[in-house]
Amino acid sequence: MVPLSRLTLSAFFPIAFLSAQPPAIFQDGVSNAASRVPSSLPFGGLAPSSRVYIKGVRFGTHPSLTIKAGDGRYTARLLRTERLAAEFLFPPDVPPGSAELIVEAEGGPSRPFEVNIASNAFGIQSLHRTGRIITLEGTGLGKDVATEVVVAGQSILASTVRKGEDGNDRIQFELPKPHPPGCHIPLYVRTPSHVSNFVDLADLPGCKDSSWPALSPMTKGAGSVILLRTTLSAQGATWTADSVDAVFLRSAKQVSQTPMWFPLAVGQCRMRVAIEETQQDPLKLLRFDTTGMKTASAGPGIVFGSRRVTMGDNGVYTATLGGHFPTMRSTKPLFFDPRKTYVISASEGKTGKFKLSLPFVDDLEFRLSSSESIDRTAPLSIRWKTSQPQVAIVLFSQNTKASVQAICAASGDVGTFTIPPDILRSLPMTERVAGQLSGYAGVIAMPQPATFKPSGLADAVATSLRFRLEEVDFR
Repeated sequence: MVPLSRLTLSAFFPIAFLSAQPPAIFQDGVSNAASRVPSSLPFGGLAPSSRVYIKGVRFGTHPSLTIKAGDGRYTARLLRTERLAAEFLFPPDVPPGSAELIVEAEGGPSRPFEVNIASNAFGIQSLHRTGRIITLEGTGLGKDVATEVVVAGQSILASTVRKGEDGNDRIQFELPKPHPPGCHIPLYVRTPSHVSNFVDLADLPGCKDSSWPALSPMTKGAGSVILLRTTLSAQGATWTADSVDAVFLRSAKQVSQTPMWFPLAVGQCRMRVAIEETQQDPLKLLRFDTTGMKTASAGPGIVFGSRRVTMGDNGVYTATLGGHFPTMRSTKPLFFDPRKTYVISASEGKTGKFKLSLPFVDDLEFRLSSSESIDRTAPLSIRWKTSQPQVAIVLFSQNTKASVQAICAASGDVGTFTIPPDILRSLPMTERVAGQLSGYAGVIAMPQPATFKPSGLADAVATSLRFRLEEVDFR
């Protein structure tokens, strides 16, 4: 018989052991508290006197944060805790350079998390407008340096740069006259050593969105149908695949949703960050507010020429129709014929009944003039040939913790576009992952879409897109 005292200890030992485990910081768990951009990305830096957001487990209610930088150790002040996160305030005397962060809780210290501390690394949290005066709130101003706000590519010197208590910083500037075109204008903050996250300056008085496509963010229900031909050049080979994608959204009282929308005016660029998302769907570029989008049914499937495309679990009708791609298991003949017009219809579902004819357009030539390795510190010129009215230039790069996608708009007939230096230096260095497309540069030819009206929806658009991309490494 086991003595009771020994049995009691052995019964409770696992619980005591688990409660004594040290905290752990998630792989992508350290970010600027305002922008929430991971510290592993070029524009996700941390700075003295800035708020830092750390995600992890076993932090408890009163974790502490130690910063090992240079020859010193510094203690950050705890601002608040969440179930799987905590926010701290860096001290003002933390020196720039490489550092290690250590979270300590009841179970002891975490493993060190390596970061880079910059002299300044502003992250935007919110934007407010009063007339032509724009106020940006965020954190990470750090040391006093010349601070500019870049609005749709135009640099504006900030009129007020103010460091607040608890790392709550503020930047003000005056919007120029006339203001840049568009109702969703990309904006970011730049210093000599740092580029912030991008936000939208939205809904200025009298603004007009790009005429492509016809839809703008709406609350009365919308739909889109896209025919897509994608060509990838990588590792000395070229693949092409044809696909169709359709989505229909129900009306939303509070959230503006648009299934196909390209808000950038010609000459404008913006960045998109994805955490632990290595495969980038190009159609995501053409959807606004897809997070939590409320899809509407067009029945169990839509008829596309001689094919029936069924609805997926996410409410999107999508199918690969032919061709070959590295991710495809089999090769099929290409489906689309540029000389043909395709009939697309749906006869079931309260919101999806429609029938339309859509020509397929295959009108794009694109080839990078540079090598497969692109220098992020040098200008990058993209060239193409198309008769379509507009193109989207897309750049994508990822490291092991996050990925960044940049997109710029240009007129189709211009045939060339130089990527702004701030965009290139905001991309992470490409870290290739076996079996994945870790970096690419591409162009999407964008015809003017056709409109149609499914029953139960306010409006819908349909178009064909031609996407050509090349695998590259950003260095």
